[in-house]
Formats: sequence, C-alpha cells, structure tokens
Amino acid sequence: MIIGIITSSMYSESEKIILPAGEFQGSQFGYDLQFVNFEERADGKDRAKLIVKKEDGSYQADPQFYFSEYTKSYMLSPHVKIGLKKDIYISPISFQPGETSQNKQLELTKNQTQTLDDLKITFNQFVVGDHMDQSPMAVKADLTVVTGDMKEFNLQPALWMENGKLQGNDVTIPETNYQLHLESLDANEGKIVLAIHGGETTVGAAKDVLAVEVSEKPLITILWFGCIILISGSPSVW
Repeated sequence: MIIGIITSSMYSESEKIILPAGEFQGSQFGYDLQFVNFEERADGKDRAKLIVKKEDGSYQADPQFYFSEYTKSYMLSPHVKIGLKKDIYISPISFQPGETSQNKQLELTKNQTQTLDDLKITFNQFVVGDHMDQSPMAVKADLTVVTGDMKEFNLQPALWMENGKLQGNDVTIPETNYQLHLESLDANEGKIVLAIHGGETTVGAAKDVLAVEVSEKPLITILWFGCIILISGSPSVW
C-alpha cells in the first residue's frame, strides 16, 4: 500500500485543457477529448459528457458538478478510468454556457478601479441583504460605473443561494448595451470577479466551454491491492 502511495504521488502527471463544445482537443498524454454537452439533473448532480479517444479505442467520461448540503459548497467529482498500469482522472474545473462564454472579466478588490472599453468600474463594498424581498440572503457588490460620456451610475449585482444552487442577476448599465454579472466573490479577501457582456457585437454563435484537468496516476492498483491485503489480514475483520 505504501509503495502504491509513493509511486503514484511521485510519478503522477496532470494537464489542464479548455474544451469548446463539439471540438476535439489533444492532450500531452496522447488522448483526444471532446466535450459533447452539459446535463443538468434533477438530483443536483450535473454531469459533463465527454468522449475520450485513445489508440486502442474510445470511451465516455462524465465528471460531475454538485452542491453538497454537508459542506454548503459546490463539489467536483472526477471520472476515473481504471487500468492495470495507470488510472486516468478527468476532473471538471469550470463550465461556461455559450451565452456567457464571450464575456469579459474583471477582478476587483475593494476601492479598486479598472477600465474596460469606455467604462470605469469601481468596487466600493459588499452589501448584505434580501434579494428582491425574498427569503434567500443575497450578497451584493456595490459598484460605481462611469461611462464614456462621463455619466455615473451606482449598481449592485448580487449572488444568492437558491434550491441548492448559486444564483446571480444581470444588471444593465443605463444608456449602454453592457450588462454586469457577479461571477464570484471572496469576502475574506474583499475581492470580486465581474463578467461584463456587451460592447462590440461578436460574430458567430458562442459555444459552451468546459475546463478540465486530465491526470495520469501510475500503479494505483498496487495501492488497492495493498489495502485488500491489509484488511483481509487484520484479526479484527474475523
């Protein structure tokens, strides 16, 4: 068992890959991966369907995203292909729907101002309160936005938890075709990530995009074999 742990940890390798829907992307391990679609399930365990091509054939992988009631956070579950010499792990990192895949992003800390196109956006502070007078508590980012014609607006995009999933609203910047969406926040570090959609029209249909991490873990079978020997040889089992 110890040999399996040491061998796998020392010689495991990983690679991060961006997968636009419908396109095969190669990896350094000699696999071709295609992101087929994203399936939202009633039990909350959403799946990403992948096709993995190898020299000796192909197989389907379905890594999962789900919300854990125990930890109150989103969890990622890799797809594991078990082999005699090595195991292949395909772990999801993020999924971005086509309608938002062309968004531009800004990372802002408190009192920081950044410029995007003809917009100046300042993150002032977090505001905690009910979202639209509903029961779920929302965390809002208080923003000051100055447009190209020097008009100033105060906007507050929000995030809240509803039915076990993180929800957010799109806030339109008045007199423009820009929309703001609060992608994520870190209250401890006083930091937010904004997605900004609009501006110049992008030609062509946007594709869903999945980011994954592909890992090879050699000789994991030695670890499991060692575990079986340890359990079967323990007097407490009998």
